[in-house]
Amino acid sequence: MESFRQRCRFLAVDLGLFFEETRHPMSFLRWLELRGEKVDAPFVAEGRQSTPFMKSLVGTLAINIISEMTAADAYLYMAGFKPEPLIANISQRIAGDEARHGASFFAYARRAIAASANPDRDRLEVLKVLHFWLSASKNVSHPVNQAMQRVQALLPAIGVTPFGPPQERIAQAVGLLTGLPISKASDLAPQLLEHTKRVSALEPQA
Repeated sequence: MESFRQRCRFLAVDLGLFFEETRHPMSFLRWLELRGEKVDAPFVAEGRQSTPFMKSLVGTLAINIISEMTAADAYLYMAGFKPEPLIANISQRIAGDEARHGASFFAYARRAIAASANPDRDRLEVLKVLHFWLSASKNVSHPVNQAMQRVQALLPAIGVTPFGPPQERIAQAVGLLTGLPISKASDLAPQLLEHTKRVSALEPQA
């Protein structure tokens, strides 16, 4: 029952943030409209495809924290190379939204771990999410990751250096979330191995 209540509370938070996420592309589409470009409804719908939740609530929260941090940095990066002034302003505002969303998911994930019947298992789920994001990102189906891959491929053609995701800060955030000694990306592998062994030793063997 408590798990059900947690998921209901998470859904309420996520719906509020989803409303803001929907406004982001609409701001850019409005800019295009003012410049005489028309975008049809199928184009918008294709760009707003979502990813199903993971089985693990904490895993879902973890990937949202990571993706929001990545998106916030990407929008700031876009504003930093001085595009058209209105685009720069929109990008800065969206970056603020994304950073706030990441902080909201972080706070909720911290509460979820604290209230968990098996916090070590939940911490392991967070570590696994970070591992796949850092080492196998091409296989991560989250919309932010997929969008970043498409954008990165286009940047050289317009003379822009590819964006470098904030991997070190993401690792630090995961360290704070889990309470594990992770302050940089290279700390993940030994902690993942050690925590996997710990969880395996604590859980009953089949």
